[in-house]
Amino acid sequence: MSTPSRQSAFLPLLIAAYRHVAWNGRFLLLAGAAAINFSGFFIYVLSAPVFIYGHFGLNEHQFAWLFMSGVVGMMTGAYISGRLAGRISPERVVGLGYAIMFAAALYNVLYYVWFPPQLPWSIIHQGLYAVGMTIAMPAITLLLLDLFPRNRGMASSLQGFVHSFLSALNAGIASPLLSATAALLAGGMLGLLAVGFVCWRIYASLPALPPDGGRHTQAH
Repeated sequence: MSTPSRQSAFLPLLIAAYRHVAWNGRFLLLAGAAAINFSGFFIYVLSAPVFIYGHFGLNEHQFAWLFMSGVVGMMTGAYISGRLAGRISPERVVGLGYAIMFAAALYNVLYYVWFPPQLPWSIIHQGLYAVGMTIAMPAITLLLLDLFPRNRGMASSLQGFVHSFLSALNAGIASPLLSATAALLAGGMLGLLAVGFVCWRIYASLPALPPDGGRHTQAH
């Protein structure tokens, strides 16, 4: 019986394999798109104390207004994503996810053009954005892993690093800068989403790889 292909643990080969994955342009675009899409959602989680206490005047027992909206949205998106899997292409799934996320982010921005923060209207965007994000995320991840059919674990690990690194920047820079007003937070969500979408569109515009396009990433 044949043994499964494994990445050599010899340090120079391991470093070379990580370099192949980490500096692959398609990998960076997909990992960036997924992480930045999440940042548009996560900025509200990071800014929750200011959002709940400062913008709404609520107390410590009322954080569920924000968090339950996101949780319900993610559960809904996960269900829809599962229903779509195998029925339409990953690219179309991602397109649907972005359409929903942009609808949520644009609603959020336009709301504050005319109205002050008010429940429940000021948290609807969080649930709707979470639906789109959770629809798009698995499809983007699948496309990313398919770039490296013999290094999927390594690609997943590096995707996690990109995700954590951008979340740290979000926590340390974006949230403190944008949480001063609800309108700034809304603009931050839309801006982050736009950057993630640009990453996705650049990836989608690249020529298709040959069927064995990921084999060269395996270090021997």
